[in-house]
Amino acid sequence: MGKKVKKTSVPPLEAHLIGALRTIDKQIARSMQRDENVHSVQKWGPLDERIELICSLLLERCGKQEVQLDSLVVLSQALVKSLRLLVEELDREGLGEVRTHYCKETFEKISDDSRKALDILSDQTILM
Repeated sequence: MGKKVKKTSVPPLEAHLIGALRTIDKQIARSMQRDENVHSVQKWGPLDERIELICSLLLERCGKQEVQLDSLVVLSQALVKSLRLLVEELDREGLGEVRTHYCKETFEKISDDSRKALDILSDQTILM
């Protein structure tokens, strides 16, 4: 008699998170294929669309209390840290010129948003 092979299941968090990331990748790829004018250096259009869509969705769901601040804090830090570690591992050579450019711009945008949030929080602390 044959041995029973135990099927390993992926925890729901991992399955849903990876599924969401794959969906974003597919949407960006489709958007780039539809628009023949989008070249690798002009990729920000489809990326910005997804960033704004996801931002709007998360703010709406936070407003409805379907998503809590804690999950946004965890996911935000995890994504930024993952991107930083990937950049460290691949370096400019492994990323290539175009991806290096996108990563630099991404970190600049993250830095700008972080500074704005820190300014708001610092101003509120002074007022208290």
